[in-house]
Amino acid sequence: MELISFSFVFVFLPAAILIYYLLPGRFKNLFLLALSLLFYGLLDLQAMLLMVGLLGLQYLAVLGIHRLGREHKGSRLLCACAAIFSVGLLVLWSAMVQIKHVALPLGMLVYLLTGLGYVVDFYRGEAELESPIHFGVMCCFFGKLYAGPLVEYQEFMPGLKEHDFSLTLMGEGVLQFVQGLAKKVLLADQATVIYTAMSAIPQAQLPVLGAWLKVFCAAFTTYFTLSAYCDMAVGLGQIFGLQLPHNFAYPFQSRTVTDFFARFNITVTRYIRRYVYRFLGYDSGGRLSNSFNLMLTAMLAGLWFGIRLSTLAWGMFLGVFMIIEVLWGHKLFDSIPPFFLRIYAFAVVLLSFSLLSANSISQAFNTVLVMIGLTEHAFTNETVQYMLVSRAVVLVACVVFSTSIYHKVDGWFRQKYPSLSKAAAVVLNTMLLVLTLAAML
Repeated sequence: MELISFSFVFVFLPAAILIYYLLPGRFKNLFLLALSLLFYGLLDLQAMLLMVGLLGLQYLAVLGIHRLGREHKGSRLLCACAAIFSVGLLVLWSAMVQIKHVALPLGMLVYLLTGLGYVVDFYRGEAELESPIHFGVMCCFFGKLYAGPLVEYQEFMPGLKEHDFSLTLMGEGVLQFVQGLAKKVLLADQATVIYTAMSAIPQAQLPVLGAWLKVFCAAFTTYFTLSAYCDMAVGLGQIFGLQLPHNFAYPFQSRTVTDFFARFNITVTRYIRRYVYRFLGYDSGGRLSNSFNLMLTAMLAGLWFGIRLSTLAWGMFLGVFMIIEVLWGHKLFDSIPPFFLRIYAFAVVLLSFSLLSANSISQAFNTVLVMIGLTEHAFTNETVQYMLVSRAVVLVACVVFSTSIYHKVDGWFRQKYPSLSKAAAVVLNTMLLVLTLAAML
């Protein structure tokens, strides 16, 4: 049973909501943990048992630190061992994905990093000792296993303990989930169809327009897939009285590459800054140290997409621009109009997706050469023209909904015609749900 399936939408989720709201308050968190384990177990029982074992080891490290005291040398050793073990396991397993073509267990990156963050926070004295139930829900709440967002103790735990229930919040959660579901099915999956068709064209025959279309759709597929799953996670959290952070803020509207990192996969960048950049001393060591730290965090952000040379190169490519912007950006950009800054940032980010979506550096390089016309490839062909015509609505929708245009128009409409906007919202969201379910058939 997948998150995007009729069995989840019409059976698992309604039953879970009904039971959850009928249970007394003291049993709700236990039910959320059991529900998350059940959901994961139905997907992959062995992966669920692995998750329980790994989180159990992290929790034992926290108990050890609590018993020894945070100032004890043994506590520092326990924290270091937890970090080395968790990160080492992720690196090793990701390497096996590339070498042996084994699958990375669903959510491993999310729950292991969340658990490790709690271990570090507890060692630093920035978190309290929580029950295994609270720890388990924070790490493996089923809604965020697919793509996050990564949550921090200080922002997640108060909501877990207070359980802010209301029909309004639940309604907002259902709406957020439906919109995330639509984003995945109607935009991400359709952009993937175009990207797959362009990727099927041999590199030696890929036309210029096809190369542009391929990279555009790689960017749209990545963005809408991740943001859709995060939207669904936020919506599911609201349904069950939990507050999860939003993970994207229109990153393709960024004015600089640094701004892009602040808007794209927000919780991952925040995690790197909190647990890596902070450890390295932020920018207190001067320009050289600051440049090194920026490059390292950009590379780590790339490795979130898998341990491959191309993802590492993606981070390095953007890291170079981040360093230039942070060290000399004020002199370079202060006099440039925002419109041209957005063009600059989008061009750099778009080129970077030729790396992120490629199987190798050479493939990415060749794609860029085709894009900028430094080859003798044709400008277009029948496959590209067919995709542009048959998927024109999808491409336009991807462009529109990757920006804040819709929300600005919606906000204006709500303010200008408040009564009419409510009726229109009901009609539009009902149509959106029907279209999404039809596409899922």
